[in-house]
Amino acid sequence: MPRNSGQMDTQYVLSRAASYDEFDERSAAETICSWGKKNGGLDGYVRLEVGFEVVICDFHEKLHLVSNVTLTNVTNTLHFPPEHFDNVSIVTDPLNIRRSSVIDGLEARAGFDFLQAGARVYDGDARILLDFSKFVTPIGKTYIDPDPYKRRIYNMSTDLKESLIGEVSDALSTPNNHNPYLTTDWRRATESIEKKFGPLLLSLNNSFTLYESHKDHGVLGSNLTTYSFNFIRRYLSEPVYDLTPSSRKMAIWDYAHPYQPLSTNQELLIFSAIAVVQTRIVDTMNSIFQLGRSLLTVYQGGDVAFENVEQLIMSNKKRVKNLLNELNWPVIYGCRKTCNADEICFVPTWGPSPLGWGGQGTGFYEGVDGVTRVGRDFTCVSYRTLL
Repeated sequence: MPRNSGQMDTQYVLSRAASYDEFDERSAAETICSWGKKNGGLDGYVRLEVGFEVVICDFHEKLHLVSNVTLTNVTNTLHFPPEHFDNVSIVTDPLNIRRSSVIDGLEARAGFDFLQAGARVYDGDARILLDFSKFVTPIGKTYIDPDPYKRRIYNMSTDLKESLIGEVSDALSTPNNHNPYLTTDWRRATESIEKKFGPLLLSLNNSFTLYESHKDHGVLGSNLTTYSFNFIRRYLSEPVYDLTPSSRKMAIWDYAHPYQPLSTNQELLIFSAIAVVQTRIVDTMNSIFQLGRSLLTVYQGGDVAFENVEQLIMSNKKRVKNLLNELNWPVIYGCRKTCNADEICFVPTWGPSPLGWGGQGTGFYEGVDGVTRVGRDFTCVSYRTLL
């Protein structure tokens, strides 16, 4: 993992490292765990921002062996004779080639099972509950780049670093006086918003793209209202057919509200952030509905009854596109074709993989800024890909 990409910034700050040039992970782990033991107790921490590895502070405490999986020798398990790779055996023993082919297939399938195990938790592991009640973040305290590929916190001021470390210490030292299972699962809250509005925003974006080819106001109006009407309609009442301040507020609350009473200031911060996002979504959906309804006046026997129609269309198109880019939701990414039953839609990874380190570049591209990023078009992968 390249150290200049930001995934290790959290442990860099907690270990009070002087510079990345002298940063050593093992020393950092010892420093963080030693500090945590003196400040309320720390079982471990997530190694990287993307969270596929965990550093355990003490393997002899709170950790017990559940099972010890051993993998038998493939050749012996199949009752095959030993493989031979010399040129003589290849010529004189054609069955050796067949047996090697079988073994290659089994090993490829084992690698695919590795990838498939990861794919099953692409959307998160339901067995893990994240308790945000003591959430510590520099957001709102310093500039954080909205681009996740450039988001860094290692270069914060020393005072802010120490302040955040102090907050973590307080969180570790303060006993939980609430049941985390009786608080809001904010991951589920954000997922419900994404799954509801992600497809709608993508469809609206596609509608604007199609308009560039047909230039038909009626068709565009029909498409825009198709994807916005049912949502907006829920908050309208006769004889007023527009969102009122109170109905707009309800459209925001319906999706942003906590599922349980807020228990800490940190939860209030999260709720506030979600409400800001949902406000953008509601206002965008309403603007699109208003535009679509106005364009449908062509089906009343006349022309579009407002000036600057093209300017309004382009401004709303830009509004939807910018919102999608800012949200950068997973729904934007994926395989463009349906994968077969024996395939997975492979999400690119930087780490070790049966496809090779970093998947041998599968699914990545270099942006104009020189930063390596994950492309939006994924690839279907089967065990045959690994052969």
